[in-house]
Amino acid sequence: MPFWERALAAVLPSVRGVLPPGSEILEVGYGDGILTCYLATELGWQVTGHDISAGAAATARHHAEGLHLGDKVVLNIGNPFLREPEEGRYDGAFVKTVLYCAEDDGQYARWLRWIARNIRQGGFLVNFETGRSGRLTRAYRRLRRRSYADGRLFTGAVRSLYDECFETAGEWYFGGWSQFFAPLPPLYRLCAGLEERMRARTADNCFLAALVLRRRATAVIAP
Repeated sequence: MPFWERALAAVLPSVRGVLPPGSEILEVGYGDGILTCYLATELGWQVTGHDISAGAAATARHHAEGLHLGDKVVLNIGNPFLREPEEGRYDGAFVKTVLYCAEDDGQYARWLRWIARNIRQGGFLVNFETGRSGRLTRAYRRLRRRSYADGRLFTGAVRSLYDECFETAGEWYFGGWSQFFAPLPPLYRLCAGLEERMRARTADNCFLAALVLRRRATAVIAP
């Protein structure tokens, strides 16, 4: 899908620069495992993933086995936030559209701290997060009865929660209404360009936020 291709193309150069091949990565929410396999094959990462869905785990393992990634990918089942963190074990963490499901700022902050505790000091978090976006998108989510419509979607206020544990290495914001045209790539590219010229994307009006963050070396992270 061109929307995600655009986001990945913007972020990957920075990610490659800070998390080279051989990096040990914690992945929270691997889903069908296709992106997990990409991270292992294209970026050369050693990935340990967690997902709450047994069905997702079966699909993800099928994909990993098909690519013979048994030595590079470990897929666990269960809520990772209920596990004891492996203090400083990982070079980085990769999260895609998970934290926005938090019920409130307190839960969001606790999840962030759990992730940070798993990352070594100076390591990196790569996070793609679902933004609150504009009125049209919010109305669409409620019409479609999306379970996360009233969750703690990404905003400028949520962005500030990251500052306790992380400092910014890079951040990008995409989409407000252009993502509705993603199934039609030429039209999507036109709409995305128009959207950016009409109003810059920010943490408060984006459909997708992409963050590359460095764990603060001086941060004392409480549970």
